Amino acid sequence: MTVAMDLSLQGQRSLGDILNAERRMRAVSDQAVRDLRQVLLDMAVRLDGKRMEDIRHRDPSAPGNWTVAEWRSFVNSIPVQSTWDAVLTGNLSAKEDHRISDLIAEVQTLTAELQSSRAMVADLEEQINRLKTSVRQAVLPGTAFPAIAPAAVPAEAIAPMSVLLADAKLMLETVYPRGGVDPEALTLYVGNRAGGDARKHLKRIWLVLYLIGARGITSHMELNLLTSSPFGSSLGSGAGRRTLDDMKKAGLVEVFEYCSLTPATTQHAAILTEKGRELCQKLFPDHPILRGEVSRILDLAGDDAARIALISSFALQSRRRGWYVLVSPPVKEADIQPDVWVGRGDKSLYALLDDGSDRATMERWKKLSALNNGVVAIAATTTDVRERIAADCVVAGLHGVAMELETTIKESYANVEEGKSPLWSSEF
Repeated sequence: MTVAMDLSLQGQRSLGDILNAERRMRAVSDQAVRDLRQVLLDMAVRLDGKRMEDIRHRDPSAPGNWTVAEWRSFVNSIPVQSTWDAVLTGNLSAKEDHRISDLIAEVQTLTAELQSSRAMVADLEEQINRLKTSVRQAVLPGTAFPAIAPAAVPAEAIAPMSVLLADAKLMLETVYPRGGVDPEALTLYVGNRAGGDARKHLKRIWLVLYLIGARGITSHMELNLLTSSPFGSSLGSGAGRRTLDDMKKAGLVEVFEYCSLTPATTQHAAILTEKGRELCQKLFPDHPILRGEVSRILDLAGDDAARIALISSFALQSRRRGWYVLVSPPVKEADIQPDVWVGRGDKSLYALLDDGSDRATMERWKKLSALNNGVVAIAATTTDVRERIAADCVVAGLHGVAMELETTIKESYANVEEGKSPLWSSEF
């Protein structure tokens, strides 16, 4: 089933409207609760004012901080022969009777409003949950293919950058603690920051832990963007980089560097330390901690730093261009291990990275074609390598798509536009 939701301007406005409506409904609900407490206080003063005054004298915060149980205890202990007797026997003045009738009517009205508010909030929460699911499956407007159906995405695949950005913003909007209260587990890492700067810093740490642990994202470049954009900062601001540097100093993450000469690229990967994993599990108990993409790359490349850098580059460039990505994808009953799976809309492709060193022989390309139902997907390092392999495949009667990393790397990552910057540069 194809998901019809996308992150167009209209979709983003709808998300904002729903979140604002949820806040309004919660405010109405909270106000109704406060009004009910005031009605209870009025009745308590009316029925047993002296004892209420004694309680407030001993504890100025009472009864504002009372629980339902404490209110019930107070009401149950009101002497029956003092005020309730008058209520039960009807020995009230007209003014007293009118006041009690008004209070009862007010309680009934506020109770009905509270029930209505709760129902509206529940409905909005259901809409938000549906929207969360849709956002994680969406792509930006103008893309060549519709959003991919969830059933077609392998387990642990990482979503396109547009979806990751929407997910990060949604997590900050709906999951991060509200009311100016930061998670106690994070306050140790505030450093010498104060006020809004401290709160923003803790939010970024919280978000990085979520992205690495629950989403498996390890690319320094992607983490930088995902912790900059939701706060209104540009990729070049360095805000995300500084957060990762601070987390490294605090012993929450380790950062590794991998370099390739052809094409020239340096990739940094961040993984959680044991301390970081424990903190992540504490903050996100409902999310299993994933291995992380760089761990999957190491399964393929071992200690070949250049190959690690190239696979990492292909993965992040694919996501930036709107593709779901899974490195070292599991394949059943296939005599070949693809380097990467990429998917978008009705496209689902296993790809091999080739640097021209004859790692991928023609026999492997034939096996890849069979795995892809007759399509070859080539991730070449350079234009020359791409053209040579494509030509060999044509001679062998194979057809497919190809790209070269040297071209995608030259394009500024910040300027890549999903739907306008294609992943595959040629088709044969």
